[in-house]
Amino acid sequence: MNCCRLFRKKEDNGWNEKEDQPQVKEIGAWMESRETELDESDPVVLRYRSPHFFAKAKVIVPRTRSGHAWTVGWLQVCTHMLLNHIYGKHGRASWELPNLTHGPVSDSDGRTMPWYGSSDEVITVRGASSSQEVEVSMDDNFCPSVSWAAPRPPPASPGGPSLKAVLRDQVFITWLAAHHIPSHRVIALAQVDWHACLRISVNPRAPLGHRASLLPPRRLSPPSVSIPPRMCSIPPSALQLPVANDAQVLMWYPRGGQPVMVIPPKS
Repeated sequence: MNCCRLFRKKEDNGWNEKEDQPQVKEIGAWMESRETELDESDPVVLRYRSPHFFAKAKVIVPRTRSGHAWTVGWLQVCTHMLLNHIYGKHGRASWELPNLTHGPVSDSDGRTMPWYGSSDEVITVRGASSSQEVEVSMDDNFCPSVSWAAPRPPPASPGGPSLKAVLRDQVFITWLAAHHIPSHRVIALAQVDWHACLRISVNPRAPLGHRASLLPPRRLSPPSVSIPPRMCSIPPSALQLPVANDAQVLMWYPRGGQPVMVIPPKS
């Protein structure tokens, strides 16, 4: 199988191009078979829980010399993000990733860069005298809270619920990757592309518990898996800070006024 390298260092650091590289034995990716759940139990915010995206793979890791190791796991980036909360005549709130103007943004948990997570999502095999089969898995979904009231309503506004719609459109690339130690080279073994498109209509005048309704498409589209990866070159930003959760900002765009940053980036 053809594997794709992320980058090349001047020093070899023990890398042997002729050595066996990890091979994908099995891989699967799928969406949870359900619709997005809407929760109106809180008088302050609307909550919704999207279906989970799941990915699982079995990888054969070759034997390695003493002092060498392979880390196998999942890398994920966001390549497109539109997340608008529409507040009728007041304006709209928008969660944005300014860093997307420079390329994809890492979706790592931030604690185990560059990997998506630190539990079932990644594993390291050190100095193995024979090949080993390892399994890594991951899942992702959205569980946000959206204010019923506009974050910055006009001074003369009577206040109260004014949320009219929630529009979410995000695109992600998830790589099954292998990191060689001590050369610090990363190879992409497989690629998963997936898209989250959610639309919620809200009637702010309706009683709590009867305001929100899910619009088509009511289910998320299935992910696609590519072996070898569709993109042979993993962007450097997939390995670097900032991560999406720390880089996002909440902007307020009032009708007839200037945009205001309501929540700045954490980093």
